Amino acid sequence: MITSTLCLIPGDLVLSRFEDKLSDAWPRCHNRDESAFRTMTAFHRLVQRGSEWGAELVWM
Repeated sequence: MITSTLCLIPGDLVLSRFEDKLSDAWPRCHNRDESAFRTMTAFHRLVQRGSEWGAELVWM
């Protein structure tokens, strides 16, 4: 927590590996692969979590 009203979730270079997973998961979504859907929606779930924590703005 930076201040009582500002929190920061830092990025990491390791997230670049996740880009490979995203490009692999996209076509598998068409085959109704549940794990591919979880991969494709990971960032959406993170943004939703920010809203649950009371965040007024979530920026990625």
